[in-house]
Amino acid sequence: MLDFFITILSSWFVSQEPPKDTYHEAPRRPSYRTQFQVRRSFPTTKKKTTTSSSKPWNGYFSAQHFDTDSIQGAKQLSAVKNTLRKSILALPKLHTQALKSLEVKNTYHKSRGLSNSEKIILHLDLIDTQPELSAVFLHEMGHIVDLGYLRGNSYAGRTTFKDRSQYIYRNDPSAEFYAISWRTSNLKQSHAIRKDFVSGYAMTNPFEDFAESYIFYRLHGDKFRNFAKASPALQAKYNFLKTEVFSNKEFQTENVIVKSIPNTQYDTTVLSFDLRELEN
Repeated sequence: MLDFFITILSSWFVSQEPPKDTYHEAPRRPSYRTQFQVRRSFPTTKKKTTTSSSKPWNGYFSAQHFDTDSIQGAKQLSAVKNTLRKSILALPKLHTQALKSLEVKNTYHKSRGLSNSEKIILHLDLIDTQPELSAVFLHEMGHIVDLGYLRGNSYAGRTTFKDRSQYIYRNDPSAEFYAISWRTSNLKQSHAIRKDFVSGYAMTNPFEDFAESYIFYRLHGDKFRNFAKASPALQAKYNFLKTEVFSNKEFQTENVIVKSIPNTQYDTTVLSFDLRELEN
């Protein structure tokens, strides 16, 4: 029965050659947290597995360092796959189609999540809960959407934005989002202040600004709308995500915030949320 359940979950992932590149990373956890992590959820083991199917996501998937020969290890991997499955279903298919490779490593790494325009790597050792796993995945999907789904071409000419060696072109929709708070990849607009960003980490560069705003829009839409009341820049970012990224679909619309709440979080991936939000 357990093997059947694992097979069903495995049907969400497909094998093919993974792409190679440099990566953006999720906000790092403070080092002291390593002594408090819930290792029972994601213990370090040795085995690597790959899975295959054709729906609903047709990318490369691998899970490394899970002891799938044991019942406990198999259940742990199933829990991880189930959380990722829910997270994939919570996003538009056009977004997840841009994701070509997803690797889950049950080991320690200073970065919980890494991504480029088409690949995500998740390290579980510093991830405490299934909601946090989902949130880190969604942050990295923000980079996939930004750099892999929303794209321009060289015929339109270059902007002042550059992702390492890759130029952002004028017909890339993301350039409009970046320009709200940024002049270049390293320089903010002179008028940009903390309340114009959904988190402290969003102030790192325009790419993290996009990724943090992406997850905040999907998981904390009510708070995003509340913060936008005090910031025309945040309102512009919300409007961009609504029209250009999520096809006018909004989230957490039934949640009513009676009074103003402070916009002080540094990292959106550690904000609490109910996994049932992924189903709305």
